[in-house]
Amino acid sequence: MPVVGILGGYYLSYIKEDFKKIGDAFIFLGTLFIGASIALLGQLYNMDGSVLSLLVWWCILTIPVTFLFRFKSLAFITISLFYLSIFYLLDDNSFFHWWFDEEQLIRIFTLIPFSIAAVSYFVRKTVGKNFAPVLSVFALVSLKLLFLSLFVGTLDEELSLLGRSMGSLIFQHILFLGAVFLVMWLANKEYNLVLRSTTFFWLGVFLIAKYFDWVWSYQQMGISLVLFGCFLMLLVYGYIKGTKYCETLKKEGLQAENNS
Repeated sequence: MPVVGILGGYYLSYIKEDFKKIGDAFIFLGTLFIGASIALLGQLYNMDGSVLSLLVWWCILTIPVTFLFRFKSLAFITISLFYLSIFYLLDDNSFFHWWFDEEQLIRIFTLIPFSIAAVSYFVRKTVGKNFAPVLSVFALVSLKLLFLSLFVGTLDEELSLLGRSMGSLIFQHILFLGAVFLVMWLANKEYNLVLRSTTFFWLGVFLIAKYFDWVWSYQQMGISLVLFGCFLMLLVYGYIKGTKYCETLKKEGLQAENNS
């Protein structure tokens, strides 16, 4: 199934060329058939396997297809399978023979996305310009996971990178904001709207989460502080509207004096 799908898509996209969209769809479908074929072969020959082995082999077999055709959709499938494999690998106690706690998982899910994003960015800027669509997807997905792992560490000191002290929590905040502003600077430098939107999204999530965390930590004063914040926003809104109204009246008065 995957061979027929991928070769058929290649024929329609690159030889006939008149059916490129259909050919691209066949290539994408052939990549999905790789996972289905592995599962069906395992059932047909009654092989013992796991979700981890399925994901690992599926990821390995989609990598050459992804770099051969350089579709962003294929790159998204490949990087998703990679991180799912990492997740199941860390969750498999029989493989490591020990139990990972939350701190180790956070460190691993911070280090791996950072490495993938950094390597993808530098390879794309130096020798991998022909593979820019694939590498950009790898970098973007890895950056989102990196921001997520750093953001989770800012919410709870038990999930920070350096332990459970107050200093490690402060360092986690600095690390998260530094990563966001660094990527924002790179996005503005390269006019990358997708990266810029990603950084603004995570910055907004951080500010909203910190605001409500600070407000509700006061328990009894929480509702009053929320109402006070809403009152301040209404006050600012009314001030802006009132200023514009006064400016309009002033312009109408000056225009009336000029007409007279």
